[in-house]
Amino acid sequence: MSELTEEQLEALVLDRDLEKLEALLSEFNLFDALGIARREVLHSAFLAWLLSPQETHGLGDYFLRRFLMETTAKARALGISALSSIDVDAWNLSNVEIATERHRIDILVVGAADGFVCPIENKIGANEHSDQLARYRNIVETEYPNLTPFPIFLTPDGREPQDDNDREKWVSLSYETINQLMDRVLQMRGSSISPAVSDFLSQYKRTLGRHVLATRDNIDELAYQVYVKHKTAIEHIISVRSVDLNKLWALVQDTVTEVAPDLYQDYHDRHHYRVYSGSLDEITNLKRSQGWTTSGRIVLFEFKEEQGLRLFLYIGPTAQEDNDIRQLVATCLQDSGVSGVKRDKPLAAKWHSGYSRVVLNEQDLHAFDPEKARLKIEQALKDFYANDYFPIVNAIRAEFGLEPVTSP
Repeated sequence: MSELTEEQLEALVLDRDLEKLEALLSEFNLFDALGIARREVLHSAFLAWLLSPQETHGLGDYFLRRFLMETTAKARALGISALSSIDVDAWNLSNVEIATERHRIDILVVGAADGFVCPIENKIGANEHSDQLARYRNIVETEYPNLTPFPIFLTPDGREPQDDNDREKWVSLSYETINQLMDRVLQMRGSSISPAVSDFLSQYKRTLGRHVLATRDNIDELAYQVYVKHKTAIEHIISVRSVDLNKLWALVQDTVTEVAPDLYQDYHDRHHYRVYSGSLDEITNLKRSQGWTTSGRIVLFEFKEEQGLRLFLYIGPTAQEDNDIRQLVATCLQDSGVSGVKRDKPLAAKWHSGYSRVVLNEQDLHAFDPEKARLKIEQALKDFYANDYFPIVNAIRAEFGLEPVTSP
């Protein structure tokens, strides 16, 4: 690590981007407080609420009508549907039905009286998998044969579906369009809705800017820019901790060896200690990771100092053509029945943390006592190994046609 100079530390302290990042992190936001800023299913629930004319937002069909005008115009331009924004303007929309997770479709807008049906597939983090878009389109055409469909593929960046046939039948829509519609709602109808609803909509709009859209208010993007500019200063600050990380990792290594004989050391550094599963190592398809560790393993368990010491299962990055393997592992985790698995979390583009559990809390690190820490690490790992590890491993092994395993 390069030696830190006073000028480098001063540049960090005076950086306006750092000041902006601190302001964003300290700003109260209900969606952040509830931990739902990146949860796809809850974004779908919010949009369904906003689209429904019968809901309590006080907008009536205003947002729904503007949304349909935008999407039908785009569908018509792409040749996906003959409907136009002029048609939408004439629709009654009073009896429109809005459903979530019907036929496993994220949001379904059914306007039987006006002759249309609009399935919305919402993707915040993960890509579509298998042939789901084609299946959803076929379901809609079968279930609503007398209604004109215009399917919407909603993503943060408005990317097109992967399959050529899907691109011809699904309208790609960016969350930036949702952001602009929110602007329009607040400008045109802000004075006619309650202050509570107006503030709720404003907070959601800020959530899009902070976590979903590639804006200057995106917390992850801004934090990365600050880190790139001040890498030496930030890494020096991180290295100056009350806990001796070398002692901590030594405790972790000794305890893993003692209580979890099916776990073996993979690459690790000062801030992460990674181990791999011996029972998964025979699966060659799980050794295609790119841009992570030299072992190429996709699935690793990682101990990380995060609000204490936590144990994660990470699904690492791969080439685009191997993303189905990552999705398969994520699905296995969901089906394993283990309580530490993160439910309804979309697959992250690179490093997906599908499982986590607390090993040491923050106080344990702030007042670090090696002997007390060793006992708590040992108890946490024994519980993990006895109750969580093998259900996770065997769920993945089953998908690759392998027999279940038990503790050696």
